[in-house]
Amino acid sequence: TGMAQAEKALKEVADKAPEEARSAFEAGVKALEEARSLKEAGSYAEACKKAVEAMRNFKVAVLAVAKLMPEEAEPVKEARKAVGLRVAIERAKSFIERVENLIEKTEERGYEVSEDVKAKLDEAKDRLAKAEDALEAGNVDTAAKELAEARKLAGQAMGEFHSTVRIIMGERLERFAERAE
Repeated sequence: TGMAQAEKALKEVADKAPEEARSAFEAGVKALEEARSLKEAGSYAEACKKAVEAMRNFKVAVLAVAKLMPEEAEPVKEARKAVGLRVAIERAKSFIERVENLIEKTEERGYEVSEDVKAKLDEAKDRLAKAEDALEAGNVDTAAKELAEARKLAGQAMGEFHSTVRIIMGERLERFAERAE
């Protein structure tokens, strides 16, 4: 994972790494653990904030290490990219979960949501899984491409769902107006 790559880069120069790098990395690990807990508890907005905090801490740690080893700047850059991708993947997952919850609530109220919308969300989740697998394998470019495709699909699904909601609201307003007359 991006975190593992950052940790590896930090451990390689642990004896030379400044305290700032070590403490920033530890703070990043703690914030990422909190983000996962918040996400599992359904606090998606707070989880995203904690994930961003983790990413910022990892960036500080990686940059501090990069200053010590300019000849090895490429692995550090890759680690930084991986950390950013990990956070972006988590954000995309949270977005998809929120859209799925909205769809569920809409259907519970008796409205029909297009199967195409659900299929796009499922495909987006598959793409995110592929992005995570690529990231685990150290293939940052493939992970970025899969993430981009997942975001595109999730955005399309949300757009289609939003159009459905507008139609539903229009129908409800018409019925309200008819009853008011």
